[in-house]
Amino acid sequence: MSSKKFFLPLFGLLFLMLGFTEVKSQDLLYFCEKYTTKEIGTGDRFTTGNLTVMVKLEDPIFYENVTIQWDKLNCKTGSFEYANSKPFTVDGNWTYMFFDGVNFAEPGIYRVFLLDPSKATIVSGLVEIIRK
Repeated sequence: MSSKKFFLPLFGLLFLMLGFTEVKSQDLLYFCEKYTTKEIGTGDRFTTGNLTVMVKLEDPIFYENVTIQWDKLNCKTGSFEYANSKPFTVDGNWTYMFFDGVNFAEPGIYRVFLLDPSKATIVSGLVEIIRK
């Protein structure tokens, strides 16, 4: 009976640890002011103008031709509407990459996608753009 009391919490702890490990290993799209040899000014709120979109993937991207697309939230309808897109060329073996020169000309909430050649979403993220 005492061995059951010992092993049950141990299995519960192991289950929780495995669950948190799974949460940590996800693909991520985020933003910074610019990228040189490191990320400068990361965040999720910026002023209008050019940003750099950063992507970290668990596995290599596989594709060479990808697109960054950004859709703007229409506050009246509550839905996102296409704003713009920009094609990029990457190395199919990369898991960490940056896409510079993504221009957000107007303030608003944007949903940003990294798309594969068939326009399927690889990863996405949100950013708020405010006036300068």
